[in-house]
Amino acid sequence: MQLVTSYPVTDLGTDPQTLRTFAVGVEEAGYEGLFISEHVLGADLKARPDWRPYNHVAAGPGEPIYDHSYPFFDPFVAFGYLAAVTKKIRLGTGILVLGMRQTALVAKHAAIADVMSGGRVILGIGSGWNDVEYEAMGVDFHTRGKRVDVRSHGRITGPTDS
Repeated sequence: MQLVTSYPVTDLGTDPQTLRTFAVGVEEAGYEGLFISEHVLGADLKARPDWRPYNHVAAGPGEPIYDHSYPFFDPFVAFGYLAAVTKKIRLGTGILVLGMRQTALVAKHAAIADVMSGGRVILGIGSGWNDVEYEAMGVDFHTRGKRVDVRSHGRITGPTDS
């Protein structure tokens, strides 16, 4: 059995020393992997008071589980740091919202992080649920599933791919 965990960013924040201590401790405890959650941003609830995103606790629309004040790492930047402070733990995206990003750039970032970490990166992708992030990135939220569905094009497309 392999044990993996996620860095609890909403509980521990984004202090680099805290991330290092957590990652090294997880590795020393024998875990196989550490996943980094990511969000580009959250909604400013003063600007979007009626925003009711998916809430995993309510299992449907509800109070946001985070807002614009919550910090999140960029996974690839965090992986570069973690590759330097750990030795063997796998580093995973949990998950990366691919549909609002340029596919080739994500591929490059993932490949570089994998090389820099000695082949320890796990890339998990998804279509996302946060319309606010898509809006901020200038990408149509309603086409997100199609953007990551290789059956529809034979390849994954990003926001500027046709």
